[in-house]
Amino acid sequence: MALDPIALEIWQRYQGQLPVPSNKSMNATIKLLCRTAGLKRKVTHVRGRGSERLEQVVELWRAVSCHTARYTFVTLQYEGGSDVVFIQDSVGHASLSTTRRYLKTRLKKRHIRSARHRV
Repeated sequence: MALDPIALEIWQRYQGQLPVPSNKSMNATIKLLCRTAGLKRKVTHVRGRGSERLEQVVELWRAVSCHTARYTFVTLQYEGGSDVVFIQDSVGHASLSTTRRYLKTRLKKRHIRSARHRV
């Protein structure tokens, strides 16, 4: 596959060995960007630990992570009309079922919302 000229220049600069930041590093950068952008509304951050459900009300920038950014990307692509297989390729999922799991919760919420509006 041909790379666009800028991508090719970057690839050559790193001799095909692109640096990959850790999740911890990416999460810190994403949180800093979101905090700087003023994402401070309160949200309920839900996490699970075994069978335990942990809920905490935090400012939005504290709840974002590379996972939530990835989830948002998949959701926005899907809602924008992108094909699920295209999205799967974009995020590098080996299985289509993995991509569909990212959409599952959003689809349920949309279904519930549209059902309420019909009543």
